[in-house]
Amino acid sequence: MCGIAGIYRLHPSGTAPPPPDTSIPDAWLDTLDAAIAHRGPDGHGRFRDRVFNDDGLHLDIALVHRRLSILDHEGGHQPMVVTGPINDSTCPFHGQTDTVAVAFNGFIDNHAQLREAARSGGYEFRSDHSDTEVLAVGMLTDRDHIFINIFGMWSAAVWSRRAGLLHLSRDTFGEKPLYITDLGNGVGAFANVRRALADLRRRTRAPAFTNDTPGAAVRMIATGGIHWKHCFQGIGQVAPGGIAIAPGAPSHCGFEPTDWSGHLSIGFLKGSPVNPINPLERIEKILDAAVQRRLDADVPVACLLSGGVDSSLVTFLARRHAPDITSICVRMPDAAYDESPVAARVAAIIGTRHITADVDPRPAEDLVRLIETLGFPLGDSSLLPTYWACKAARQHAKVVLTGDGGDELFVGYERYVADRHLRAAGTLGPVARVAAAALPQHNPKALATKAARFLRAAGGAGYADLVAIFPSDDLARLLSPEIARQALMPHTDESGRLTDLRDNLPNVLLRKTDHASMSAGVELRAPFLDRNLAQAVLRWPQEVLTPAGERKGLLRALARKYLPADIVDRPKSGFAVPIGEWFRTDFGGMKALLLDMLGSADPFPTSLIGAEIKRRFVTTMLDEHMHRRRDHSQRLYMLLVLAIWCRQETPP
Repeated sequence: MCGIAGIYRLHPSGTAPPPPDTSIPDAWLDTLDAAIAHRGPDGHGRFRDRVFNDDGLHLDIALVHRRLSILDHEGGHQPMVVTGPINDSTCPFHGQTDTVAVAFNGFIDNHAQLREAARSGGYEFRSDHSDTEVLAVGMLTDRDHIFINIFGMWSAAVWSRRAGLLHLSRDTFGEKPLYITDLGNGVGAFANVRRALADLRRRTRAPAFTNDTPGAAVRMIATGGIHWKHCFQGIGQVAPGGIAIAPGAPSHCGFEPTDWSGHLSIGFLKGSPVNPINPLERIEKILDAAVQRRLDADVPVACLLSGGVDSSLVTFLARRHAPDITSICVRMPDAAYDESPVAARVAAIIGTRHITADVDPRPAEDLVRLIETLGFPLGDSSLLPTYWACKAARQHAKVVLTGDGGDELFVGYERYVADRHLRAAGTLGPVARVAAAALPQHNPKALATKAARFLRAAGGAGYADLVAIFPSDDLARLLSPEIARQALMPHTDESGRLTDLRDNLPNVLLRKTDHASMSAGVELRAPFLDRNLAQAVLRWPQEVLTPAGERKGLLRALARKYLPADIVDRPKSGFAVPIGEWFRTDFGGMKALLLDMLGSADPFPTSLIGAEIKRRFVTTMLDEHMHRRRDHSQRLYMLLVLAIWCRQETPP
């Protein structure tokens, strides 16, 4: 797990390029390095190259790397540079020598098998067991399938000197981020920290954001994350499961997507429907193998155990293969949100060495730092407890297994039931919104609040409203009806579950876990996001996954084989904190921070956001929330992180 970044610069034919260190100044690389440093405390490196292609173009390339060392401490230094013959008969450079440089972030869980295959083909590895070298060798031996053959989580930059091309790639679900930008004058840059590119754009005085996606900022406010299809403030993303190649014909952010992008997509994994034989046995076998592969590390590995079905199953299967594995749970500061007693009971049943860690939460201080290093206003308040859990886990392990993805794959969220009813009801129009407004909404967990949210969705944008931080009617009051329509598109034929897998998972949930874990120096691995598991489950009819209509029923049936039913069937708690109550009580300085940020002279500059936020509605929400007339916990949190980000982007 690492920080990666880089810059390329294309010089037109007929021009004499300046020296490489002038073409791409060290100061630019220093800017990138400073912003990704928190992701890699164990090592750093840089790589430069210059090529002259057949069209008379000069190309300079520079890679920057910060390492969190997990595998092959001695042989895994990066950027990794490998030189050898191209042994790919389909490649026009077959038989010629190539120099390949790799900056890699993540974990290739099938690296041992790929290494053995390359070795049997005659390649001699220089490292003992580095997964990064497997990626480099793939560029020499099977470059058209290099990213299709690897399983795991990653963001990667792979440079081929002979082809003069930089390949940028992300894993199927987007567990690892990868941002891109066009700085103008033939200069492009990438990084797996958005803050790095924002800082670089300021340093280089890059052109204004002419390539921004209309409505990107509004959708970010509505949903809490930047969609991977959107370019916001001149910075875009490589698609989950996608590949971009630079340099090339400019696209929305200066990189040329290739037709490889569809090969690792969710749609590709879904494929044709299949009715499985013995689905319970099949799921256990695939999940067990996924857990086993993710135990591969040269550092201590632990399981983050909440006591829920997903993390409990992962922990149980991990102990099968690592009998001495540690499980960790964090005692939350609010007893109503503390699952540590349940986790301790599960750990005792499974037989792990269990640690209940106490945290010293400083929510206001931690939140400001996390948003500043992230570089955009992520609207998921569970960023805080996730960071605290990772920080506590770091005292005992450097790699932590989690249950992320279980609800999305196995139909675990309550909102998926609501989604089916929304489809049956169709659009109910203004009557539903009026009915929603008449219901009490001061308790976020109360049935009346959930009913109001359902009615609001039925009268608005359907599932998009159901999961939004600012549903369309609230968004219209915050901005304007015309602008709000840009953000939340009406429901399509795609299920809420697939929408979550394509959008909410990579844009919000995985951005949260990636940033929280890397800020604490921990690598999180999610067995439920295993490609083999997803490819099986996404092809099964939903009734197989939810027998007798039970949410996550198949997975619960597997858990009941090994855990007591009262644990498996307990209500889902979720990994959350009472952020709304903290705004009222000023726990950890949260009320003071909220009022300071939202009460400043211009907390939401229109020039920065691209839309005017109506301060009167912000004041209304504050008043309603503080007097418990309506719960605005997540909406106020979204506005808070937006104000923190705006203040950083417009320093005095």
